[in-house]
Amino acid sequence: MFIEDVVPLQETTLRTMEKRFDLGLQRMQQCLYPLMACFTVNRINAMRRLQYQHLQCSIQRDPHGGPPRILLEIKYKFAKKYMGVTQANTFPLPEIIYDPSLVLSPHTFLLGILFHDDAFRAPGIKSMEDLRRLWVEDGRQQMEVPLKRDKAKHYVFCKIKSVRDKIQIHRDQPISQSTLSRQLKTFGEIAGFKWSLFTHRFRYGGGTILNESGLVSDAKQNLIMKHADIRTFLNHYLPRRINTDMQALMRGLKPDSAMVRAVTRMGRWIDRRRPRELTDAQKATVEHDPELQKAIRKRDAFSQKLQRSRKKTGRKLDKLDKLKRGVTNTRNRLLYALRQRVREEFDEEQAVLDIERQLAGTAILDEETKEQLQIEEQLLPQQIHLLGKLMTWPTSLSVEAEWQRRNEATEAVRLYCDVLEGGPRRGRRSKRTVPVKEPRKHSLPREEVIAPTESPLLTPSPSRHEIALQEAGEDIRTAAKPRACFQCYGNPARLNNRRLKQYSRHKGLLRHFRAVHLDDRHCNYCNESVDNEMCWRRHTVDKHRLNVRYLEDYPHDL
Repeated sequence: MFIEDVVPLQETTLRTMEKRFDLGLQRMQQCLYPLMACFTVNRINAMRRLQYQHLQCSIQRDPHGGPPRILLEIKYKFAKKYMGVTQANTFPLPEIIYDPSLVLSPHTFLLGILFHDDAFRAPGIKSMEDLRRLWVEDGRQQMEVPLKRDKAKHYVFCKIKSVRDKIQIHRDQPISQSTLSRQLKTFGEIAGFKWSLFTHRFRYGGGTILNESGLVSDAKQNLIMKHADIRTFLNHYLPRRINTDMQALMRGLKPDSAMVRAVTRMGRWIDRRRPRELTDAQKATVEHDPELQKAIRKRDAFSQKLQRSRKKTGRKLDKLDKLKRGVTNTRNRLLYALRQRVREEFDEEQAVLDIERQLAGTAILDEETKEQLQIEEQLLPQQIHLLGKLMTWPTSLSVEAEWQRRNEATEAVRLYCDVLEGGPRRGRRSKRTVPVKEPRKHSLPREEVIAPTESPLLTPSPSRHEIALQEAGEDIRTAAKPRACFQCYGNPARLNNRRLKQYSRHKGLLRHFRAVHLDDRHCNYCNESVDNEMCWRRHTVDKHRLNVRYLEDYPHDL
């Protein structure tokens, strides 16, 4: 995993809404994590347990005579160790002025997260503009910018969870290893990588660069990667796909290093058309698998035997539960294996289709592929603003203009940390068809090509969102047994998928309301407040026909 592979991963993490979080801070952490893994080649536990006490920020004098530069120093104390305490490595990351890509700048994301937590000890340091006003006095090399001591135990990659629709940020708890690994794998699949992404892939790429650079000795390489001996790298990290232009080397020609690197990195196999989920037809084939059929027959036979038995002991019931779990586990294992096989065979199958299309003389992709590639998720306004600030290039040689560019990007990261994204999606991803437009004869900007041309004399038809909004509002106002939640509907801060949700039965709404809104004391729909739970229950009955009793008291036909 080289830096060229990190670029599409970062862009996917910033752009896609196929994977949503509860809070924007989680997305910013996910953007920061690959950069830290790439630039420090540390293991996952060392990075997820990184705290503010392991960070140091300072303003450094530029030895080349340029403007002062921000330096971030990161100390990893929780590195892998063998029999005893290991010494912590400190990685200095100086700011790169005129950085061509801010999505690859750890300063942008890390400083944005620190500003969001108000982590700097000096009360006047609230933004990047305040940092830019500092300078290094004569006779000194640096100006330290300390962090607050009472926040020294805060984690950079902290735990964030949603409890009863309320977001809780646990700064004193690190994100779990499984969550961090799962998020990295998901974004890798969305980006189109063929193989699963995990943290050690950054160590493989970083170790290869260190070994081939000629600037790092074996001793320093072992120190950086926390290896006891260089043989660890040779046995487990050195790539078996030879990244040397052997043909040019043997013929005395100049090796084409750029070409060899391009064909040996993970980005070579990126294809966003690669399926992430199985179709219904593919899932149906698993049901006929002999192994699954055997498990189902065994479960059904024991279930029928248990029904005929007059004495149902706890041991027999436990055995039935075990057989049921066996059927579920077998089905999931077969589905996982089928999904892996489909993803691995995609390259060859799709290559045949692409070859036939090209030989037929058609430069346009087939209809199914066009629909798949042109499906775009609806981005949040704050997300569009964030992309506009991060996807910029240096356009001026002025230091002030470059500082302003970097300051605005960091401020956009800080603001996005408070954005409510709506939480993870439930169920399978919805597939919507987007009409394919014919290319115009004249070359126009991309925005003009995509934007639909509407006549001012025509009244646009209501969108799917407007129709769903009307249906949910009508259900709340008139239904005898409403299936839409008036509290979620009346909260403009909620995303549309939660506000417009209609449960399949009235009982589902009751379960949701009892678990999430029973402790509320303000009606978002009526904009009225109540004093206690009794008044709140009376309000839901009188105004919204929602009688929140114990679920056991409800009839089964709700």
